[in-house]
Amino acid sequence: MYVIGHTPDISGEEVHHILAPHLPALSGQPLRVAEVYPDRIRQELLEGRIDLALRRTIDRSLDLDSRVIAYHTLRLAVSSRHPLAARSVVSIADLADFPVVVGEPEHRSLYTDYLVALCHREGFQPQLVTNPIEGTPPSTIIASSTTKCAFVTDPTGLTYGGRLQVIDFDDPPKVPVQAVWLPHTASPVRDRLVKDAAD
Repeated sequence: MYVIGHTPDISGEEVHHILAPHLPALSGQPLRVAEVYPDRIRQELLEGRIDLALRRTIDRSLDLDSRVIAYHTLRLAVSSRHPLAARSVVSIADLADFPVVVGEPEHRSLYTDYLVALCHREGFQPQLVTNPIEGTPPSTIIASSTTKCAFVTDPTGLTYGGRLQVIDFDDPPKVPVQAVWLPHTASPVRDRLVKDAAD
């Protein structure tokens, strides 16, 4: 069994989308996908609980091998009652007046730091709100709020039972998906993912 861990900000559906082109060639290889928190990646790999981890943004501080294998487009999610919900396109600068929901506080998450940097480039310090239920998507908070918003990688349109609107940015930022694994190990599954990323 080859186990692929993914951080909570990458959905199981997104992991499947990354794997889907390779599934015919891996038909004899049992696969399992499991959620893992970023601060547990190294330990989970060392203990053999996972064989590969997928995470948002790029962290080369660990003594692990890694490769960016995909990029996902960031969009904005707001409640269907939010002032921006009727817009077909928004800019990151439009978020200056609204609290932004993140999974972890600034400086504790490279992904949060990446999102904050996007806002800084537009000339403002975002009002961050940390999701109080760790591991759940931001939709759990913003669906009932008329002011909060969140960066997501979901497709554009209504979601969450019609309670959330996902909107494109006018200049859509991309966020990387980094694959991480133990050095000096071999894996046909990993080799396939990494080869396609390198081609």
